[in-house]
Amino acid sequence: MFSRSARWGLACVHAVSIGSLMCGTASLAQQSPIPPRDQEPVLGRSHYENAGKPMREPDGFRETSVDDGYTVAVVGDLLIASPAMPYHETQELAAILKRADVVAGNLENIIHDTRTYKLPIVNNGVLAGMTSEPGVAKDLRAMGITMVGRANNIVSGYGIEGMRETSQWLDEAGIVHAGVGETLGQARAARYLSTAKGRTAIVSFATTFESHGMAQDPNGLVPGLPGLSPLRMNREVVVTSTQMQVLRDLREALPDKAQQRYDAMTASQTSTPVAGAADKLQLFGTWYKPGSSPGYTFEPNRLDEHQILQGIRNGKANADFLITSVHSHEGDIQAIKDMAHKAIDAGADLWLGTGNHVLRGIEIYKGRPIFYSLGDFFFQVNPIGEPVSRAMYDARLIDPNLATDAEYQNQVWPRQPAGLYQSIIAVSKFEKNQLSEVRLYPIDLGQDRRMSSRGRPRLADKTTGDHILNSLKELSAPYGTVIKIEGNVGVIRVAPTGKR
Repeated sequence: MFSRSARWGLACVHAVSIGSLMCGTASLAQQSPIPPRDQEPVLGRSHYENAGKPMREPDGFRETSVDDGYTVAVVGDLLIASPAMPYHETQELAAILKRADVVAGNLENIIHDTRTYKLPIVNNGVLAGMTSEPGVAKDLRAMGITMVGRANNIVSGYGIEGMRETSQWLDEAGIVHAGVGETLGQARAARYLSTAKGRTAIVSFATTFESHGMAQDPNGLVPGLPGLSPLRMNREVVVTSTQMQVLRDLREALPDKAQQRYDAMTASQTSTPVAGAADKLQLFGTWYKPGSSPGYTFEPNRLDEHQILQGIRNGKANADFLITSVHSHEGDIQAIKDMAHKAIDAGADLWLGTGNHVLRGIEIYKGRPIFYSLGDFFFQVNPIGEPVSRAMYDARLIDPNLATDAEYQNQVWPRQPAGLYQSIIAVSKFEKNQLSEVRLYPIDLGQDRRMSSRGRPRLADKTTGDHILNSLKELSAPYGTVIKIEGNVGVIRVAPTGKR
């Protein structure tokens, strides 16, 4: 047994440790993702002197370290219903992809066998129908896809078992996947692919997702929860002063207790003000603030941001090249651009943006490519919705005895705008660990084709390709990115920049 004085000493150490951790958590929002050198701990010092200080990072670990000629091809969202490699146009695209050392995209599907799946669908809305046949996993691998991000709003559509079955099919096909896991720590973690020219890591997270899809770490007696890696966004609605007054009048006219109970139940991390709440108003679970014109502002959850950047640093320390994959529906917002820069500062070598389902601009930041949105590589939203559950019919007040699944999907997903069916394959080449060029291959997903083949990619013809590449030139110009069209390919040439 310990003496009284020894027990007192241990209690003091425990109290100091807990206090240090609490202080570290409270000040997390103010800390820089990579602290200054003078804040780093010194090995050999006491626990008290090092408390709350991050460990020293390995020298040069954030730098790219691959063999000359390393190429990585990235594509957009993979909403693929069934194997596509039997088709000649898919084989042409596969020839491009297979020349790259690594090919990455965002898998926005549940891959499972409906004949054996037993658990009920979690989401009774249309998203529950985003499924792929089991053969899709091996088909994607045969196409050249080697890595996928999986953190997105579809991943929880068929519950935990749907997520797990997708993992099994991907593992069996030999596709590295990140962004989901049995706990939050696993979902945050980088996953790795070894190639002849270097070891590549991928980190995946989403800003748009179903609330029940978030992974959680265990806490005491409470076990962890499987799900995705989130970057929660604090969203506030900007209104004019006149509109704000109308909202305040409405708030005052409502029964206070009922409104307070409603706000307490509906307020979440996505609607919590970051600062300056005095001039803001919460109504029906949403925060409003005055501004010159109506709109939205977004602020990332600082704990999520910290954990994601920490995962990037850890992944890059164990890899030669790191891809960051993000799935976001929030549009062209500053918070995403800021996060892309922070990710590259933390060690990412390429930013793969998906979720908007349309092309957005390309930025070269510190010699690393940022693809803010690559649109869709597959967009088979009609055939991908089969089979349709009874709950989905009921949600739309459609009698399944009077309609086919195809007719249901055609009503839910009518022919979409042309922009959703136009995309690119982006192939980035590195020489001497510097980005030297990016080649952009325009693809056409066939907006005007019949439902069975609509959404399946093929190389765009010259007219469509020029339209896609010229649109991308305009979208990328604000970032100072110059795209030259050579034949039916866009080319970005990048001068060496040195270390980041």
